[in-house]
Amino acid sequence: MKKSMKSTAAMLLAAILTLSLGVWAQAEGLTGAAALYESASSAVVGVYAMGETWSRESGASIAERDYGTGLYVDERGYVLTCWHLIQSADFVEIETASGERIRVSEILSDNTVDIAVLKLEAPLEGVQPLSLGGEARVGQRVYAIANAFDAFGVYPAQMTAGVVSDVRGDTERAANFSRTLDLIRADAAIGYGGCGGALLDESGALIGLATRLVDSEGAESESAFTSAIPAATLQKVMGDLIEYGAVKRPRMGVMVVDNDGPEDAIKNYPPCGSLVSEVEAGGPADKAGLLKYDVITAIDGVRTRGFAEMSRELEKHQAGDTITVTVYRCADPETGMFLDNPEYLELELTLEVLD
Repeated sequence: MKKSMKSTAAMLLAAILTLSLGVWAQAEGLTGAAALYESASSAVVGVYAMGETWSRESGASIAERDYGTGLYVDERGYVLTCWHLIQSADFVEIETASGERIRVSEILSDNTVDIAVLKLEAPLEGVQPLSLGGEARVGQRVYAIANAFDAFGVYPAQMTAGVVSDVRGDTERAANFSRTLDLIRADAAIGYGGCGGALLDESGALIGLATRLVDSEGAESESAFTSAIPAATLQKVMGDLIEYGAVKRPRMGVMVVDNDGPEDAIKNYPPCGSLVSEVEAGGPADKAGLLKYDVITAIDGVRTRGFAEMSRELEKHQAGDTITVTVYRCADPETGMFLDNPEYLELELTLEVLD
């Protein structure tokens, strides 16, 4: 199901036509979803995870290990996609809207949030990068543009429409996320091959990178809803990967374990939250006054009942931000014995970069 390479003349013509998309939309009187598709679809590319194999019978060969979607998002030549699509690839290729196959020169990734940034040797000529949008809201009208793939072939840049149904989708049980963050959920469906596609608002701005939750066996979940990584996360991760080669995340300087307890503390039973098992000397938590055996119950007033919810709130911040940490202090940090007068405290903590 591979496509033959277009002739040079055909590719040149496609590039010229791509440059004229906006003019087409006006000249043809396109409005709404049709105009949005004309202006955005050329930035949607195919992503091929390629593998090199060898056998005594057939010798060396190259095969496609996985297929998905990517988004051209930076005029310097960067394509955004999902990490789980390319994690097992020996090398990666993209296919442009004009049918040109291009080998990726560098792969930058953050496997904790299923994001990969693919660097091309040169920008895509005549293709306008997608711009990142703002925060999604429940009930907001959205459009998905993503590739699809089945036994009959590849269907590039398929468009669906829907509304945002949730902005706090869960990543806790997904193998392609080891960090907890809020996902957008919308009923603008994507099919197989659609991971890495675009979730766009009505202005055509990218508000989410479409993905699916993957189980421990590597199988993608089947759902009527599309999950998407929000634009704020994309901007932070992509920006850091391009500038530093890694994501610089804020840190508190503590080790914690989930504490199973009541919602509010009662005698000899601290509340559910994150029990501090270790405080890094000289770290942000140490400077703020957190102690071993403190139970963290809230970040900036948002109730957190364990590490997953705590990390969800920390993901919203950057190094240098000062947050308010609510702790329940009920034990002596040296002995672990219960105090006679346990209390809730609010401590100001300035986050630092995670090494």
